[in-house]
Amino acid sequence: MPPDGVLFCGHGSRRESATDGFKVLVEAAVRQLPEYAVTHGFLELAAPAIPDALETLRARGIRRIVVVPCMLAGGAHMRRDIPALIKAFGRRHPEIAVTGTPMIGAHPALHDAACAHIREALDVTGFGEPGPGASLIVVGRGTADAAVNEAVGLTAQALRDALGFEASASAFVNRAGPAVEDQITRAAQAGLRRVAILPWLLSDGALVARTRMSVASRIRRHPALRIALAAPVGLSPRLPDILAAQARAAATVRWPGLYERCGADRSSNCE
Repeated sequence: MPPDGVLFCGHGSRRESATDGFKVLVEAAVRQLPEYAVTHGFLELAAPAIPDALETLRARGIRRIVVVPCMLAGGAHMRRDIPALIKAFGRRHPEIAVTGTPMIGAHPALHDAACAHIREALDVTGFGEPGPGASLIVVGRGTADAAVNEAVGLTAQALRDALGFEASASAFVNRAGPAVEDQITRAAQAGLRRVAILPWLLSDGALVARTRMSVASRIRRHPALRIALAAPVGLSPRLPDILAAQARAAATVRWPGLYERCGADRSSNCE
């Protein structure tokens, strides 16, 4: 009997370093999933596309596939795009059961991983302990979906409370405001002396490069402000564990996912 399949879905990027980083992340998760047939696919801008990756698993004789969206925020990709691709595959291959999990951004272990990631950045930069006079800015991709942007702000508040920062804020790289440089300036104007910044992004791609440029411009403008820029949370060494746990749980337990199982015993959901 063939093993179950696991498909890790990334957003995709024109920046080769970003797609390579995602592949490295998946390879680390694969080492924890020897009992599964594992591959990856991208929603856009990179190959293989998600439909092609699903077909690759089918060609290997896989009859049950778990799709793990490696995304930190919801929005149209989670509500519409990935479910539509899965349902289209299910209509073509009703003999194959495909289950989608929640995005990894919803995994409870990611909060602890983010806290550890921030603390590491503070230690490396000599930032000191969070506390009075220190603010945390969490940087999201930015989208037209206000609820998704609001979730980044809630993440910032939760991490602020867990780590003991005096203040927190969210910022966005594109489509939504406020921008990173604006939030740094507001922190300085509010009398805060130290600012830690966490890119709530999966890979070290173009959006992180733009974040670094924004931070550099504000360091020049506010030389008295100590700024610690963490690597994107997607580079946390704990993330492969989270990916593997997400896949294994979905393969053994019915998750209350954002979309239903499609194909095989639930083919009606592919309508």
